[in-house]
Amino acid sequence: MVLAVFAGLPGVGKSTLAAAVAAELPAAVLAVDTVDFTLQRYGIPGWPRTRSRR
Repeated sequence: MVLAVFAGLPGVGKSTLAAAVAAELPAAVLAVDTVDFTLQRYGIPGWPRTRSRR
C-alpha cells in the first residue's frame, strides 16, 4: 500500500497531479477537508487538530 501526499501553495496543480496519478494507479483521491470532517465526526482521538500560533 502506498500513501502519496501532495502539498503546496494554492493553484500549483496538486489536484491535477493527484488525478493524473490516480488514473495511472489503482488509487483514490481524498480531499483533506473530507478526511478532517470524518475524523472529527467520528471522534478520532487527537482531532480536531490544534494549531499553535507563534
